[in-house]
Amino acid sequence: MSLPVPDSAASHDDRSRADVRKSHTGASHNSPVVNGILITILLVASYFAYKSVLFNWFSGDDFVHLCWLTRASTDPQLVLHNFYANWL
Repeated sequence: MSLPVPDSAASHDDRSRADVRKSHTGASHNSPVVNGILITILLVASYFAYKSVLFNWFSGDDFVHLCWLTRASTDPQLVLHNFYANWL
């Protein structure tokens, strides 16, 4: 098996034309506008996927955990309390 050897006899113009072709064919999609559109699409899709539990306290009961976390951040004893008693 042999590796291809670059042709050192190729002219500078041939190589520069090949570089220009590569730069035009591999268009970059990292522009801020495209990123903003993709993020907006993601947020809208997430909203519609989770809209049934956003304000439904029966299905979306994780708000209780957020309230507990706020209290536990000021009172670390609550974390230890979870290991020997009911966390609520």
